[in-house]
Amino acid sequence: MDDQGWEEILATNPTGTEPLIERIVEALVALYTQSFGGKSTGRYRISPKFLRQIAGRRRLPPALLDSLTEALFERGYVFIDAETYFVVLEQKVFNSYRRVTAAANERVLRDAKDRGPGDNHAGDRPYPVPERTI
Repeated sequence: MDDQGWEEILATNPTGTEPLIERIVEALVALYTQSFGGKSTGRYRISPKFLRQIAGRRRLPPALLDSLTEALFERGYVFIDAETYFVVLEQKVFNSYRRVTAAANERVLRDAKDRGPGDNHAGDRPYPVPERTI
């Protein structure tokens, strides 16, 4: 593409991302503000099928997903690929999460070192393992 073409894209798209990516981001942000699923707004998960429909593509290549992740982050959102679906949530959701302290980190590293390789039995773990429910 010649310099004139890029200037035209950047004039209408100041982030410099591809028009396709911007179009998808706009749709995903619009979904964030819509009422559905029993909530007025907020985080949501979207199937690959619906994301492909928004993108107008038959495939979602890794490069496209990486570009979406970056573009959404620049807009204040986090895009998570959970393999069978995608999650969109605001970055500020993480502000209230507790932070790992140096002492907690050192304790876990020390305990892992004390156990040694291959000593990974669930009953021997020095920290609780959450139970998964189905």
